[in-house]
Amino acid sequence: MKRHKARMKRPELIVSDFDGTLKKVHAGLSPKLRASIRKFVDQGGKFVIATARPLFALEGHLKGAEFIRYLILCNGSQVFDRKTRRFLFRRPFPRSVLRFIVERFWRDSRYIIMVIGAKDTMINRPWSKPPLAKYLRQIKAKVADEKTALSALKRGYEVFNIEVGAANTDLEDFKRTVRRGSAVSANFRISWDGFMEIYPADVSKGSSLGLLARRLMIPLSATLAFGDADNDIDLFDHSGRGVAVGNATRNLKKRADQVIGPYDRDSVAEFITRQVLKD
Repeated sequence: MKRHKARMKRPELIVSDFDGTLKKVHAGLSPKLRASIRKFVDQGGKFVIATARPLFALEGHLKGAEFIRYLILCNGSQVFDRKTRRFLFRRPFPRSVLRFIVERFWRDSRYIIMVIGAKDTMINRPWSKPPLAKYLRQIKAKVADEKTALSALKRGYEVFNIEVGAANTDLEDFKRTVRRGSAVSANFRISWDGFMEIYPADVSKGSSLGLLARRLMIPLSATLAFGDADNDIDLFDHSGRGVAVGNATRNLKKRADQVIGPYDRDSVAEFITRQVLKD
């Protein structure tokens, strides 16, 4: 259901999804977007990126953007302070869920499974088709057989996010099977057609926004969120105002307070410049 809120005052904190909201998956932040974010920060605001990406697959896109200090990573499983180079929050996946997924699905040819750790990613089979192939290089994906994956988990390989590619009907079967067969619950979000993200049940982009806002002593009512996919719904629910880009999923648009143009028209930069920044 769409939220109906009174017009908020100028936000103290802006939080935004990354891929598909601020930029194309393989592109950098546009000069116009960088300038609008920089001006908002210079005027005393905080700008936070909330993404499914791990740190090692994000920071290369943020060179020269040190004014973006805080990052919510792996769909809320981590919160990172770029200035101090410290994690403010880390919540890895329970190993029981990971073992079940590897033992049940790792050799199933219907799925491409990416298990994202702290420094690299294990993947169940090679993939060379664009555009996913380029993304796999960014997340340092290394093909591992079932025995290697289970051995890594046994040695303490920490996982913060799982991404699964398959036909939508197979993704639903994957979700049902994991829910029935695993003793620990998890969050499942189909972020776009044929692609599902799985992360610990007790974390989300929204819950980590709440944690960070408390640390910065900013009320959630003074936060503004941008997003494009279903994994941003909880982010909108926690924020003072949610703004969906024009290419967002139908579910997210229903939960948004406002829908703007698509990401490829620099719509977030335009919104910040026209509706947020002081003269």
